Amino acid sequence: MHSVNTAFNERSTALLTVQTLATEISSLNTRIEKLMVASSKVFGGDKTRNRKIEDLKEALMTMEESRDSATAEYERIKVNFVCNICFSLVSSLACTVSLS
Repeated sequence: MHSVNTAFNERSTALLTVQTLATEISSLNTRIEKLMVASSKVFGGDKTRNRKIEDLKEALMTMEESRDSATAEYERIKVNFVCNICFSLVSSLACTVSLS
């Protein structure tokens, strides 16, 4: 049962990581959009805002790559989680049958 608990904890942690990154990506997109709107109101653009937008876009790309990696890791852990549960069920069933 210990392996199932460990797998469950790993799965929960991986899911939390994916959700956190997704939230941060959404927040960055919102900040970028607000800066773009503010920059468009200034004739000729605002160099400081444009630089900030570019920096945020680079951070966004990095964060999206991190989210993709975290999602792949979560999917791998999910498969292991299901395998651990199945193995535990089969093991407990085998013990029950052998005791009968």
